[in-house]
Amino acid sequence: MENQFEISSLIESILDQVDDLIFILDPYLKIIFVNKNIEYLGYLKSETLDRFITDLLVEDENWERYLKEIEKEKELKGSLKFAHKNKACLKFDVFIKKLQDDSSRFEGFLIFAKKISKWEDLENHLLRVDRLVELGQIAAGIIHELKNPLAVIDQAVGWGKTLIKDKENLTHEDVEEVKHIFEEISKQTERCKSITNQILNFVREQAPEEKRVDIVKLIEDTLKYIEPETKYLPVKIEKEFPEEPVVILSDYNLLQQILVNLLINAVDAIKEKKGENHKLSIKVKISPTTIQIYISDTGPGISPDIQDKIFDLFFTTKPIGKGTGLGLAITKNIIEKLGGEISFETEKNKGTTFIITLPRNE
Repeated sequence: MENQFEISSLIESILDQVDDLIFILDPYLKIIFVNKNIEYLGYLKSETLDRFITDLLVEDENWERYLKEIEKEKELKGSLKFAHKNKACLKFDVFIKKLQDDSSRFEGFLIFAKKISKWEDLENHLLRVDRLVELGQIAAGIIHELKNPLAVIDQAVGWGKTLIKDKENLTHEDVEEVKHIFEEISKQTERCKSITNQILNFVREQAPEEKRVDIVKLIEDTLKYIEPETKYLPVKIEKEFPEEPVVILSDYNLLQQILVNLLINAVDAIKEKKGENHKLSIKVKISPTTIQIYISDTGPGISPDIQDKIFDLFFTTKPIGKGTGLGLAITKNIIEKLGGEISFETEKNKGTTFIITLPRNE
């Protein structure tokens, strides 16, 4: 039977924008259309067209059962195991529908396959874990930052108590000093509030939100997180930003997680290489279509034998208890979700530069 089902270029373009993996099969289960999300399985479109869907399935009794059920039901929902090109098994939620022409003649099948939600949940959990790991790494510095204003507040309260005890003999100068004490308490309280708000904002779970982000302001805000880490190190922070505003449409919180991760890594690299005159450099370059953020350290560099592994999940060179191997893998994942890419340049004993490239889509 000749298949008459055709996909127009417009429909094909629309289906390529859908997040799901979409197949259209002829009556003999041969793939006559697949959208670009076949990349989920490691293939190009051209590698799968005219192949049978069963070539991409892991042996799964569900498929045979679905074929029988769909004869009666016309459409159904379920799950199937697909084989990635690298032989890994990936589970998808699927919606399968029989296709018929205007005269009810059987034309084939439509399959919508969605990556199983448990994997998406795992990705989200890893994002949250990574944030907590980063917060834990700078916790000692944050505690030190809180100690300073609390000590000032405690001292101010002591001064106030001493003056109030002798309230009948307060001079004009004493009254002015009491005012100064309360102003200092208010200022230091605001400082504590600012520090705790930074922490809460960083770890708070928020849904992804695309909005206008001023990249330079984002970097300046993010540097506050690592300030406790750099304050007592022999390191100079150098910044090179364009004079014009650099604004893109993106997710502020996810971008900040990327920057905190890379900046902490840079600080760790500097700590690893003893000595003075270290620099942590942050540079922003713009083109008509992209913005690039360069984060450079003067650490020991990345050894050639691990350069192809640094973005692998759970790979770390840090001692047990110091690193999780989440940071760079999650950073790369976030950047790609935001439509960008990450690369690096490194030289032994001279340092490493990570380069974030993002679309300039204001």
